[in-house]
Amino acid sequence: MNDRNLLHHLDTTSPHAPDRAETGSNLLGASRRCDSTRSGQPFFSGSPAMSTVVACVLAICVLSSCESLTWRTVGEDIPLFEPKPVVAMRLKVGDTMAYTDRVILAHDAREYWDVGGGISSLHPESYDIFLYRNGSLWCGPFEKKGYLFCLLDEPVPPTPDVYELVVETDDYGVLRAVQTMPTCVPPDTVVIHSMEVNLFGGRFKGVIEVRFTDPPGEANFYELVVKDTCASPFARRSFPLTSLDHKAVSAATHDLVVSDATFDGEQASLLIGFEGELDLLREYEGCFLWLEFISITEDRYRFLKTLTLAHEAFGNAFAEPVYIHYNIENGLGLFSAECPFIYPLYY
Repeated sequence: MNDRNLLHHLDTTSPHAPDRAETGSNLLGASRRCDSTRSGQPFFSGSPAMSTVVACVLAICVLSSCESLTWRTVGEDIPLFEPKPVVAMRLKVGDTMAYTDRVILAHDAREYWDVGGGISSLHPESYDIFLYRNGSLWCGPFEKKGYLFCLLDEPVPPTPDVYELVVETDDYGVLRAVQTMPTCVPPDTVVIHSMEVNLFGGRFKGVIEVRFTDPPGEANFYELVVKDTCASPFARRSFPLTSLDHKAVSAATHDLVVSDATFDGEQASLLIGFEGELDLLREYEGCFLWLEFISITEDRYRFLKTLTLAHEAFGNAFAEPVYIHYNIENGLGLFSAECPFIYPLYY
């Protein structure tokens, strides 16, 4: 899933609250549940459990009118059909340009999935985007030429600056989100335990270990990505990753994400496996494979984790509702600040 798809789709008192049940306010999602019985008796004879299941299945399938067939929300009441603008932006240390895709409109906030719920683009002349740094305007309004961008007067520094993304729209008010650049944590060592590159067989396969020292006394979150330019020097794709030591969570975007809740301030290691297929009809020249080890904010960690849970529950009428975490005030989407480190694996 590319950054565009990240546009789509908890109240915490602890920095590690995302490791609890993924529910909270300012989040969107819905599921349906039917608990109706007649005077405490099931609709159908036979096993009470089976009768209840059958009753709920039929109620959902035919959309019958039972009073307890409701949209479930947590925290604030979310209107059932309220169009909301969507914006997503990733600001990384070292960037010399801030950019995002077009601002779009989700016509039904409950159903906003990859291409679901109905989406449309807002006219570029109906909004302006600005980026603030430590309270002062740093860049904007963004240029609108295919995608939205703004050239920065200096690369994004690896310091804990506060960034605010502001989108002023004609019809939907002001959207905003605030991020503090996380502490940059470089890996101490990247160990390649095995690497199999079979260009004739069309496969990449490997096991790597990332060792790093987690800063003490603060909540830190990490994202790991393995990418390549084998298909094209200009096309970067990511391989599905597996946490072989079960310390990280596989995200719907093929990445791994991890919180330092269990190793705060310690030297940690992550064992990662990856495997990918190549196009046998293509000639590969200058094939380059690398690891991105990224310090991310809690907002991005929670977004990726809840997005993954939502993908797993999607289409299951009996699954618990999953509320995907966004941080765009007055809208949907995610603004994140990140500090990446890149390590070559094969070239």
